Amino acid sequence: METMDKKETAEVISEEKKEAPKPITDPKEQIKKFGKGTLSLETPIRAGGKDVTALNYDFTAITGREYADAMDKDTGPTNAFRITNKQGLYLFACAAGKATEGIDATDIAERIGVGDAIKATQIATVFFVASTQAGNKRISNE
Repeated sequence: METMDKKETAEVISEEKKEAPKPITDPKEQIKKFGKGTLSLETPIRAGGKDVTALNYDFTAITGREYADAMDKDTGPTNAFRITNKQGLYLFACAAGKATEGIDATDIAERIGVGDAIKATQIATVFFVASTQAGNKRISNE
């Protein structure tokens, strides 16, 4: 059995004590990180006779009308501070349809695989919550 000297042991302990990356808590930073990007697909989507293996997305390109349409996709009980999975999926599909050439939001929403849909919904939810928090800071009651 191989033994470690004190220096090697100290290095291993030091590595184990390294802090995990701190989560981003500033809404503006979350918007910056999650507002635009690329989701590599676990399961390609067939569109226009081609396999789409990644979806670019840009939530900042969505208009107010498109946002409202995505939110209206699920009329069940909701509140202003949370979106449903269905709303998140449609919001992501809209953002991806705006930024990915050759595929539209409807194709994305209807053809995305479950593993990819879970991640897409998570991204949309983080963006939605961060946008809500950042928007709250822009309101003045004076």
